Amino acid sequence: MMVPALAGSYEGEGTKLQQIGLVAGDTPEQLDLDREMKRIEAVAFVIRAAGKEKEALSMTDEEVAEILAGWKDANEFPNWPNDNARKYGAYAIKAGIVVGMSSTEKIFAPNSLVKGIDFLVLLLKSALGYSKVNVNPDSENYVVEVAIDSGILQAGQVVTYASKTALIRDDAIHILYSAVMGGVNADGVKLIDALIDAGAVDLDDAIDAGFVEGLAGVTLTAVGARKLKVSFNVAVDSTKAVIEVKRGTVKPSVKSITWDKDNKSAVVEFNSDLVAGDYTVTVTGLTDEALTATTKVEAAKLTTIKYLNDFAIRNNNGSQITFKVVAENQYGEDITKNVYSRLTISNTKGYTNSDSTVGNRPSIGTDGKVTIKGAPDTFKVDETLVVTIVDSQTSTVATKTLVIAQAAQIASIEFGELTTDDKDLQGKEINVSTFKINYDKYYLPIVVKDQYGNAVGADILNDVDQFQLLSSNGNIIAFGSPIFDEDDDVGTFVTFGEAGNDSGTVVITAIATGTGKSASKTIVVKKNPEIDVITINAPESELKQGKEAVLPVELVDSYGSAVDLYDLEVLTGDGTSTLTLKIDSADNATTITATNATFSVTTDYIKKVKTVKLTPADTAKVVVLTATSATGKTTSLTLSVSDKPVPTSIKGIDPDVVLRLANVANLETEFSADDVILLDQYGEEIGLKTGYTLEIAGPSTGAKTELTTDSAIKVLSGATAGTDTYTVTLKKASEVIETYEFKVTVIAPKDIKVFGIEDLNKIYVGTADNAYDQAIKIYGLVSGNKVVVPQTWMKHVSATGAIAGQVSTSGYDAANLSSTVDAGDHNAVITVLVDNGDATYTVTKDVVYSKDAPKAQSVVVKYDGKTVSAESLEVDKAELANKDIVGGNSKLQIVAKDQYGVTITTGFSFVVTNNNTSVTSINIDAGGVINLSGGGFTSDDNGKTFKLNIFIDGIYKALTIYVK
Repeated sequence: MMVPALAGSYEGEGTKLQQIGLVAGDTPEQLDLDREMKRIEAVAFVIRAAGKEKEALSMTDEEVAEILAGWKDANEFPNWPNDNARKYGAYAIKAGIVVGMSSTEKIFAPNSLVKGIDFLVLLLKSALGYSKVNVNPDSENYVVEVAIDSGILQAGQVVTYASKTALIRDDAIHILYSAVMGGVNADGVKLIDALIDAGAVDLDDAIDAGFVEGLAGVTLTAVGARKLKVSFNVAVDSTKAVIEVKRGTVKPSVKSITWDKDNKSAVVEFNSDLVAGDYTVTVTGLTDEALTATTKVEAAKLTTIKYLNDFAIRNNNGSQITFKVVAENQYGEDITKNVYSRLTISNTKGYTNSDSTVGNRPSIGTDGKVTIKGAPDTFKVDETLVVTIVDSQTSTVATKTLVIAQAAQIASIEFGELTTDDKDLQGKEINVSTFKINYDKYYLPIVVKDQYGNAVGADILNDVDQFQLLSSNGNIIAFGSPIFDEDDDVGTFVTFGEAGNDSGTVVITAIATGTGKSASKTIVVKKNPEIDVITINAPESELKQGKEAVLPVELVDSYGSAVDLYDLEVLTGDGTSTLTLKIDSADNATTITATNATFSVTTDYIKKVKTVKLTPADTAKVVVLTATSATGKTTSLTLSVSDKPVPTSIKGIDPDVVLRLANVANLETEFSADDVILLDQYGEEIGLKTGYTLEIAGPSTGAKTELTTDSAIKVLSGATAGTDTYTVTLKKASEVIETYEFKVTVIAPKDIKVFGIEDLNKIYVGTADNAYDQAIKIYGLVSGNKVVVPQTWMKHVSATGAIAGQVSTSGYDAANLSSTVDAGDHNAVITVLVDNGDATYTVTKDVVYSKDAPKAQSVVVKYDGKTVSAESLEVDKAELANKDIVGGNSKLQIVAKDQYGVTITTGFSFVVTNNNTSVTSINIDAGGVINLSGGGFTSDDNGKTFKLNIFIDGIYKALTIYVK
């Protein structure tokens, strides 16, 4: 028997493991720390640490008995509640956590003592996923080394525990606690995070026990002239976070909110520079209470002028030197183009600011290029000059001694790959038509450097005396004007102009005139492809008379490449029996003709899918399709056509229709033929077709209700309680197709003894605006079914709280009660006294009221009356031409509702970004009116996109719009 260690040395750690459910019990006494650990206890520890306890304890008695059958000591498991010891043991065998203590017999040894090294193997293999861990010291998966590398214990602790011949529970608690606190599993995930992700440990419990850090707050810092960084101490759910920034009561216009990959911070970028002041961020949606933080922002200003080199480059005759500087604000942002004009330059060589000839004075450009001039040979190689640049507005001064270097000479030329930023062209082969139409969308990167390693810009390369670019065939590839251009992201690149119609291989050669350095790039422009093979397949759905079906069409061009229908530039024949397809206008036509059917074509610009649909004629029995490709290859397909779908049966009545009414004369429930659900001969729902009618009739005698002319069923005067049977007859001309019966029940008022109140929105008590009025409506319940009752049964309405005086049988009458109500939400109960003529009943409804100013809580996009949940949407050009998208005349509508359920039409900010349409500028004012600059959308814009960024009350929503 080993001598126990000091009892309770890891009691605190044990109670924390109890708190997250990884150790049984809920009191320190149940930890039993000084007792030796039994093998079955070690197995239970490991199963919990693996997050598999629920799975283990859910095993049935029969499954446990089957697994333990044949194990020699199956009856030696301790008697734990619910037979859990046997369940842990059976699960460990089933999951391969244990394999037994003998190589010849099935022996579990549940009550044997546990070696430290064996416990470490169990834990690492089963809970942390190190499947190859073993006890061989020469193995690369030796348990001691794996335990150290995985971070479950420090090196000395691992050695100590691995050498123990019998662990006590205190030891196991320490090992398990350390593994949960710092251990990393074989997938590189912290053990505690894996347990939380798997649902084995509750996040709140883990936070309370100190295993993970909870969301403690938010900080706000300025990180740019237009940027504030919102930071959290832990990763948060960015989809739930609503960020709002204010300076006092002013809410700056937000351009974008960009979350970091770790979801611990977000950068809010504004549309203009931040003015000095205190800025406060409010973050809601993450915690019950809003998180806030404030920071003091100084207006952006010039703080640093940096020289980018230690030398200045002279020209060939020494009459001029150039070098570059960059002006930065306090955030390290380049603001040279904003301040260059106010910088003054002093220099110890060359003409100075006091020179009488303005053109001789030192100058600085928007790109930070400084030019100092002098007489020929003023600037000699290896001599020095001192330059001082001053910004008098901020008193920023930068002085540097520069060494004059030899005139820059081109030392290297390197071409990149011909490319484009147009997503529709990326990855596609370049042929004559593609390049002829889209030449201005392609560019060829080129990197030219001088002997100092500096990149030579477009201004030098466009000087034909210094640099030349040649095309071996200008009828295939021609250059743009200017030939070279540059971009902050791309660098310097070659532009292209419109060439002829030739195809072939072109060699582009670049030559540095002064040094003779050269480089070449080979570009192949292929001959225009033609559609060579066309394959028509039968529609996946049954082809029916008069019903549209998708026709699968596969195309292969003359280069053996698949052709996507979406890429075809010419597509005619919509609504006719002949469909004409072309890769481009120069391509010979590929045709598909149909006998007894017509074609239609739909284009989904979002998914970039073009679909051919086939509609058989109403009398067609077969459809014959014949296709001829541009190269003359033909194919045909004959399709059988089923009968036209027609109404053949009645499925039932729309379940939303209430067919139970209180027996009160003239009480109505809405009902019409539109509420009858029909099925066709194929079992699919169908509308009422031409030539078919529905006749609805009530009972001929003893009727309690009647069908009115204004689409309702009304209780008749003098009716008695009971049930009417209505008959719906589906007819084709005079032929009866099917008859369906449904019941309308009239219930005696005295039998309606349970009532409910329809749901109400949160009640606004900060205004008398009747837009915030709310109706209070009651309904009856009989056997759980809703019953229409007269609203006149409401005899009295009362409420608790501040709204007590504003409710009546007419509903809530909006009033400004701000002076008597504190900020925030308040609970109240509305009580309605209902009199059914036989007895009175009270029914209550819990409601919430508030005086907090209305603020947008949701923003949804609707198109043609339907809610759009996707992040992208196709919109007709006509709906974007000077239309109003907030409560106006466009099919596209942006709808915001406040916390009281009322639609908001003010307070919007709209920003359009990523515009790749032909419209120069798309502006949307606060009222939602779209203004287009540079002409309207054209047919060339079909499939083009722009991103609509929507801001209101701290809510941000982005929508990519595809023009069609």
